Amino acid sequence: MEYLEDHGTDTDIPVDRIVAAWEHAYGRRRVQGWISDMERSGGSVNRDLMKEEVYRPK
Repeated sequence: MEYLEDHGTDTDIPVDRIVAAWEHAYGRRRVQGWISDMERSGGSVNRDLMKEEVYRPK
């Protein structure tokens, strides 16, 4: 991970801004899929992350 820009400080995690940035980078459908998967699993990540699909921007 690389931090390219300082967005200042917040009193709480800016979830809306983070999700919007992910949607911009990865597409809304993909991000909503991640969120749905996490909600369905109850927050448990029971998968091999080394087998995850690598995102390659078009």
